[in-house]
Amino acid sequence: MTRDFARVFGNNENDVFGCLECMTATEVKKGGARAEHVDTAKLIGGREPLR
Repeated sequence: MTRDFARVFGNNENDVFGCLECMTATEVKKGGARAEHVDTAKLIGGREPLR
């Protein structure tokens, strides 16, 4: 993961809790990478991201 990825997809402190290897691109784009606890109902298929 790069600093740019953390800046774009991380939270306000650039913390990232998911990546493109453990989540789909759509899940990351919908905020899945920035949340420590993800509401999976709003993500693709309502499934838990792989961690």
